Amino acid sequence: MLEKSLAREWPRPTREYLRSENLELERKNLQIIIAPPVAEEIKENPFLQTALGDIYEFDSQLSKNRGSKYDFDTYRHSLRTANLISVAAGELKLKPSTIKLLIWAALVHDVGKIKMPPALIAKKGGLSVEEKSVHVSASLNYLKNLDAPEELSDKLKYIVGCHHEKDSYPRSQPADRRKNSRPKEDRRKEVDADTEKAGHLFGIFDKLEALSGRRNYKKIWSNAEIKDALFKVYPESDDQNRIKVLLEKISS
Repeated sequence: MLEKSLAREWPRPTREYLRSENLELERKNLQIIIAPPVAEEIKENPFLQTALGDIYEFDSQLSKNRGSKYDFDTYRHSLRTANLISVAAGELKLKPSTIKLLIWAALVHDVGKIKMPPALIAKKGGLSVEEKSVHVSASLNYLKNLDAPEELSDKLKYIVGCHHEKDSYPRSQPADRRKNSRPKEDRRKEVDADTEKAGHLFGIFDKLEALSGRRNYKKIWSNAEIKDALFKVYPESDDQNRIKVLLEKISS
């Protein structure tokens, strides 16, 4: 499993823990392995600590109310996606600036779920296309109030805003349809080619981790099932090679 290739355990955090420099706080109920580069980004960026703290508190209440059916799903997914980016970055030959941006996006891309009804997040079957659109807009609204570094803020919002495009409102739609299908908050600024590519890559990371992990509404998929599903969504050979690399990482 992916965790076997990582070096440290991430204890169950409180908001105070996330904001502290003490990464050796007592481990309690929730343990997640975390890649050192991800831990460093969290430690050095208060806005990431704030977002993760909010996700944790939301998931904590939801997990308590729903029992084992919902077990910190959003929180785990955010950290595990960041881990996957970290351990695959070298083989995918990603630039350091791209790695940082993708890790940030992984940690905050689903933060908008905390603004949605808990029963909706924990329902069987997962979110519909329309509900995903709502949570993307909520994530973008949340990010407006975070003090992210200015040089990366627009790029981060771009990636968060497009991470469900393959299952909701693809860029290939005509402009008039795109305008109607995207909420106002999700009409993104144009960005440079590197950021657009990073957004595309993030969609692969996000989907693959979601399929490989357990959710309250689904079992863990096998690598063969994940490969078949994602190859249909990403038919280009470069993307399929990336998917193969990621599957090797979660199996090693």
